[in-house]
Order: sequence, then C-alpha cells, then structure tokens
Amino acid sequence: MSTILSMPIPNLIGGVSQQPASLRYETQCQEQENAYPSVIEGLHKRHPTEHVKLIDSAAPSDVFVHEANRDTDEQYIVTIYDGTIKVVDTKTGATKNVVSGVEANGSIAYLDDTQDGETYNSNEIFQAVTVADYTYIVNKKKTVALTSNTSATSSATHEALIFLKQSDYNLTHTITIGNADGSTVADYDFAVGEGTSSAAFSANVDSKDRVDTTQIMTQLASDMTGDTVGSVTFTASSSGPVIWLRGDAAFSITVSDGRGNQFMTLIKDSVQEFIDLPTVAPNNFKVKVDGNPTETIDDYYVSFTTNGSTFGEGIWSECAAPGINDELDPATMPHLLIRTADGNFRFDKADGGTYTIDATTYTIPVWTKQLAGDKTTNPDPTFVGSTINDIFFFKNRLGFLTGENVVLSESGEFFNFYRTTVVDLLDTAPIDVASTHKRVALLRHAIPFSDRLILFSDDAQFVFEGSVGTLSPKTAVITRTTDFECLPNVSPEPNGSSIFFPFTTGEFSGVREYFPKDDTLFEAVDLTLQVPNYIQGSILDTATSLHEKVLFVLSSGETSSLYLYKFYNKGESRVQSSWSKYTFGSDADIKGIGFIDSSLYIVVKRSEGLFIEKMTIESGLLDTSSEYLTLLDRRIDNSQATAISYSSATDYTTYTLPYNRASGRTYSVYGKDGVEYKTSTDGLTANKINVRGDTSSTNVWIGEDFTMLYTFSNPVLRSQSGKGRSPITEGRQQVRYGSINFSDTRFFNVHVTPLYRDESIHPYSGMVLNAGSNLMDNLKLDDGTFRFPVYSEPKQVTIQIKNDTPFPSKFVSAEFEISYATRSQRFSG
Repeated sequence: MSTILSMPIPNLIGGVSQQPASLRYETQCQEQENAYPSVIEGLHKRHPTEHVKLIDSAAPSDVFVHEANRDTDEQYIVTIYDGTIKVVDTKTGATKNVVSGVEANGSIAYLDDTQDGETYNSNEIFQAVTVADYTYIVNKKKTVALTSNTSATSSATHEALIFLKQSDYNLTHTITIGNADGSTVADYDFAVGEGTSSAAFSANVDSKDRVDTTQIMTQLASDMTGDTVGSVTFTASSSGPVIWLRGDAAFSITVSDGRGNQFMTLIKDSVQEFIDLPTVAPNNFKVKVDGNPTETIDDYYVSFTTNGSTFGEGIWSECAAPGINDELDPATMPHLLIRTADGNFRFDKADGGTYTIDATTYTIPVWTKQLAGDKTTNPDPTFVGSTINDIFFFKNRLGFLTGENVVLSESGEFFNFYRTTVVDLLDTAPIDVASTHKRVALLRHAIPFSDRLILFSDDAQFVFEGSVGTLSPKTAVITRTTDFECLPNVSPEPNGSSIFFPFTTGEFSGVREYFPKDDTLFEAVDLTLQVPNYIQGSILDTATSLHEKVLFVLSSGETSSLYLYKFYNKGESRVQSSWSKYTFGSDADIKGIGFIDSSLYIVVKRSEGLFIEKMTIESGLLDTSSEYLTLLDRRIDNSQATAISYSSATDYTTYTLPYNRASGRTYSVYGKDGVEYKTSTDGLTANKINVRGDTSSTNVWIGEDFTMLYTFSNPVLRSQSGKGRSPITEGRQQVRYGSINFSDTRFFNVHVTPLYRDESIHPYSGMVLNAGSNLMDNLKLDDGTFRFPVYSEPKQVTIQIKNDTPFPSKFVSAEFEISYATRSQRFSG
C-alpha cells in the first residue's frame, strides 16, 4: 500500500555539500553556480558584474591588487605588475596619473619582481597598507640595508676639553700631553700664587683667596698653542674656565690637580657622569657618558650646541655615537604611493625629496635617522639586513614583520624606528619583539584585531599585545595561541569578530575561521568540512565584506571562477554556512579581488588585456528607476558605449563597446524598461554589436549572458527517531511532484533528468493567461508556487533550476511529494 508523503525544504540557502545526500541538511544542494543565498531574499540569481576599466592592452601573467580606500569620496584600485604601478578611480573609472620619482629607463627598480636572480609572482611579492594620503608598498623580497652615510662627528678630529672648575692658592695643577702611544710627553704645570712651575699666577687673588679660572685658562691656552710634542702639533682656545685643545694627529692627555682631580676635569672621548661636563664647550663637540663602568647598556652620547658662537655657553643634548651608519637606505625600504594635491599620485622613496604642483613645493617624508645611542644601546631594527614579510598599521604605529620579529614605529611617528633617547625607555618608543615559539616561526601576516595583533606563521598563530593592556616597549609580548597551517602568500581576511585564513590539503584548499573563545583562548574552525574537495588547487586571493557576510576565494585550479562562502550568525550560533561558485567564462583569468564597501572589484585578464570589473553585492539592490536588477555580466549602459550609430539602410543601431566580445559567449541588449532587443554580430568587429531598429536614443543595458544553476540534493525521506531524524531506507519511493515557492521572479526553468531517460524542461515565464499584467513592454515580477512532475526514484533523478535570462528569480523554499510503499512495518516490543 502506498502513502503520499511530503518532504519540505524550508529554504535553499544552505549551499553545496559533498557529503552523501542522506547526511546533508535539507537546505543543502548538490551544485550551485551563479546563485546568491540570502537569508533575507532567499536564493536568487547572483548580482551582475559591471565594466569599470581596461587597465592595459598587454596581458601580464600576474598582478598585485590593493584597494586604497581613502574616504567615501575617493576609492582606488592599485595594481602592480611588470615593474609598473597603476591607479584607477573606482568612482569614475579614470586612470589616475602616477608620477614616479624613482623611475629609470621606464621601469621602477623597487617594483621589479625579480630579486637576487629569482622571479616571483607579483601577487606574492608585494604588500601594501593605506593610511590617509599615503599607501606604503613593500617588496617582500627586497633586503633592507643602511646607507654608507655616517652620523656626525665633532668639529675637530682629535680634541679634548680641560675644565678648571676651581683652584686654591699655591695649588699645583698638571696637564700631560703627548703623542698617541705616550712615548713622548710634555707637562704643563701651574700653580696659583708663587712657585717655580712653568706657569705661575699671582693676579686676581683677593683677600678671600678666590681664583680667576678664566684668566688662568686664557693664559694657559696661549702657552699651549703652537707647541709640538713628538709628532703632534697643538692648538688651544679658551672660553671661560675651559680649554679646547686640538691636535693635528691622535694624542694622549692626562690631568691632575692635587685634590683628587676634583678641581680640574678632562673631557676626551668619554666622561663618567653627565655632571662632569662644563656649560662651556665648542659647538658640535661630542662625548660619550659612560655611567656604570661595568655596563654598556647605560652608555649614551651627547653633543654640545652653543648659543650662536663657535666656542662658548650652550647646552648638551643626547645624540648618536659619532661615525656610525645611522641612516636606513630609502631605496630598500618600503616606498610611498602619495595622493598629491592635484588629485593624482606620486610613487617615490621616502628620502625627504621634494616635488612641485601648481607652484607649491611639497616635501616627501624621510625615514628618521638614528638620533641617539650606538648599535648596542639603540640597535638597528631587526628588518635591517633582512626582508619585510608584511606591513600593517596598529595603534597609531606603522608595523613590519621580519623573520620572527614584530617591529613597530614610534607612536605617531610612522617613519621612525629608532629610539629618540637611550637615557630612558619611553612608552612611545619603537617596539621590536621576537616570538617565543620553541620552533623557528617566520611571521608572515599581521592582522589588527580588536586591541590585539594576530600573527600568522606557516603553521602557528600568535597574539601580540601589551601584557598590562597598554602597548609599549616595556609591556609588548607575543604569545602562541594555536598551531594551524596557513598559506604564506595569501593574507588572512578579518571580518567582524573573526579572521578567515586559507590552508591547503593536497590538490584542494580550505578556509578556517579564527575567533576568540574567551580573553585568552582562540579557536580555528574548518569552514570547508562539508566541501573538502571543492576549492581546486591553491588559494591565490581572498576578499570579504563585513556588511554582506561573504567571503570570496580565488584559487589556482579554476581562475575563471570565484568560490563564495555566505554565512549568517544569529546570536552566537551560525545559522547559515553556505559554499557555492560564481563562473565568469573560460576567457576570464582572474588575477586579484578586493572589496571596497559592498563592491567586489575583480582584476581579470582577458585576451584583449587587463580589466577591472565590479560586482556590487547588496540586499534589495535595484537599477535606478526600476523594480529589478538587469543581470548581465560586464554590464554597460548606452552612455558607456564609445560610439552609437544608426543606419536606415540596414535598420540597425550599432554600438561600439569599450571592450571586445569574448569568444564563445553570448551578448544581449535590453531596454531599461525590460524590453529585449534583437541583436546581431554578423560581419562586425569584436567590439561592436547591432540592434534591430533605431535605438540610438534609448536607454539600454548591454552585457554578457550568464546562467544560474541550482541542483537539488536527491530527496531523502526521514523519520523521527530517538537520535533525531534518520533516513528511511526500506520500501519503494518515488518522487511524484516538486513545488518551488518563489518571489519577485520573471523566469526560470526546472530541468528533470531521470537516470537513463531524456531530460524534461518545465519553464516558468511569469506569464499568466488572461492576466491584466500581460501587457506589451511590461515586465511583471510574480510571487507564487511552481509545481512540476518528476516521477522518478529519488536516487535516480537530477532536478535543477536554471535561469539564463537577465531577469531576476528568487526562490524561497521547495517541497517534494513522494510516494512511499513498504511491505513491512517497524515493530518494537
């Protein structure tokens, strides 16, 4: 005896599953192409792409793509390939003028994808980050170096200061100078008052026995000037109680004063304490302050600046050690793409150069030199002598990843990676911290995430943050959190409270979602568990939109398609986790993707050259002054045609397109009122299309047809059991009818293909007999239910929905009517 049972499918937005049909959710399917699964609108034919710009008639093998989102009014797509950089305004489609300040013979050395004799793909060698008018671009294979320039030295090469703080009556002072090895020396002895020394002074000793140290040093400097000791000739000058002694070669010198050297101090090369320094010195005189004699980490250097004179009163300030390489080489550091005052762009190195626009001169920033300490107390950042793996912006600091280190600039000073003082470790100072993993963990990607920085190596994840909440050199720590594989050349994508990152599994790839479980623990969930063999090859690029809750994936196995992951969370539960695919034709070779707001920008190589195309993904999106969205790829309207001409002799209107029609693809022309126009391409060049009649003044859409395809999972009857709903396997089942509930729909076909039998096609055209809406030139979108016959066993039939028109179709739910017959009944005793 047969029973008619109903198998409802509450929605069609569950996406593809590669599990057996009996294990799938009812909402999952066998195949889904060019369909968008919206929790608001149901499953509908995907959004169209729009032609934006032909970037280059050449066809580069690979391209780096970066989205420079300056503000809501200025948004750009930046591409780098073959040593060139191009910028396209996404609002107008205009190619912006890029002036290069570092171009030589038509190419830009920093953008060369060949480094050290090896050639890399552009999309894996470059990385970029945009901050206001500056886009920082890093070549990840370029070794950072220092220039040969050195820090300033003192005004004289061989010099010393002699500082007479005070003196007493009849107190003898001795200055001994000689050649560098001390083999020849001469003593200068002097005493205040009577005596037999070489310089005796009795003047300016009053009743209180106060001594005029200025007069003493003036006379002594005069006596020493011109003297030759060994092979060294000396010159001496005085200012106040200080003598500035210079030799024409290296020399030795000592001083003593009979009071434990408390009255007279020598300043040559270094001093023990800062308080030993006089307030009078030559301009630019440099000296090292040793501090603790058993430590080197507390050493620092100071330089004297006079109040305008060569030698006189002034102040001491901290400086870099004399004669050290103190300058990052701008040619090897990240370069700048600068949005200039005229609305165009300049690509240059950050070397402090200038450029002029409309008679106004602008200065390019420069990487700050080392201004304090030496290579022990203020070492070079760890990216010097190495390469930079990633560039990012975090907590008002510009950051780099290099090797196992995170390097951040001084807070608010994006071009400074050296401490400005070594006397104190400031909270605003640059940060340079290494990971503490027991294995070598080369850091590849850094993703700002809430108040933390999430770091990815090839096979581990880390959290970088301040240990007490405030990020500073004193508190910055790196903590390993999880150990999952991550592709080194594809940046993870943040999306709200989680991060998506790709991994590979042999011939296929997958995506994990990384998110915090609590304040200290993180989890990485495999989003491709239900489709382990779906994404072919290795993932090349990803792009995500927070607003629309979508992730797009570009893979090497099928560069003419994009994989779509659509998700939706309700509270802490994920109620939608849907995978499907968008196809763009075999002539499309997608090189890069990226989101700006709700628009996905696709950089695609075609036989004609390199293009930018755009897909705007928004719920409820409609064409202007229309009740629907015309679904044609590479879509343009009549205003974007480069030429329109009507011939009365042939009664054809000819449109010249801004691109060539792709071989093997069909193109259509539709009025913005929904009217389809008869077209022809016979005898025309690839960039033209004919439309019957005079439509030269008609508003039309022109574009490439694409087909939506949805293949149902084989219907499976289920019964309620103690562990949930289990499939019914005994008895005979036959699918009699199917029903599809739809809304805002104009057209679709249902294809039913039983095993070993011919396909039957059941069209829905939106036309209802005798309906008042069936008017000429009127496009009616309907809601309703479409019922179609099947009459096949569930496992021996393929049921598909197709829509190859540019008109919308939205599917809310479905239901299958199944005849079930069994010779036995379940018995429980």
